[in-house]
Amino acid sequence: MIPKDNSGIDFWFPTSIYYAKNLLSYSENKTMIDEAYRIKSFVPNGGKYWNCNVYTTFETCQLHTNNKFFMLFEKISQHVHHFSQAHGDDSEYKCVGSWLNINRKDSFQEEHIHANSIFSVIYYLNAPDGSGKTVFRDSKPPDMFPLKNITKRNDVSFETTQYEPEAGKLLVFRSSTPHLVQQGTNDEDRITISANFA
Repeated sequence: MIPKDNSGIDFWFPTSIYYAKNLLSYSENKTMIDEAYRIKSFVPNGGKYWNCNVYTTFETCQLHTNNKFFMLFEKISQHVHHFSQAHGDDSEYKCVGSWLNINRKDSFQEEHIHANSIFSVIYYLNAPDGSGKTVFRDSKPPDMFPLKNITKRNDVSFETTQYEPEAGKLLVFRSSTPHLVQQGTNDEDRITISANFA
């Protein structure tokens, strides 16, 4: 317990994650899901350096150049701008890469960051029950001498946080923030769109 005198705790250098829900209508989302499966039918799996077992168009197909995703990327760009403004930056950021991810049952994504970009996004097209959660980790270097006995994490000691997949939800974060996708138990496909902005 912090003594009630002239002491206190200042919070600096936070890891911030922006979110928005219900970006598109159900029918608009369904159109993009149909397009995702059409793409999967002829675009080869990418991510050749990944260790996971997810279908991805990373380095094999850019979604932001596809007219079926135009409206989504217009809205995503607006939210990226809102997040940059929250940092005190009114610059205009452009999408420099985008790809599709389809996670079947038992698939996952190992921890990683997004190089050569400033902001990254995840948009959940489909998020059935059992979909793997997106986990973010503190981007500071590992603690070589951790505290001895933390019984409950709080605002001072959190090292990770996780987001439940939810269709129509957008997450925006600094590209240097480590993150992963937990292994899912979903019977239907978990479908997301990822993109980088710089």
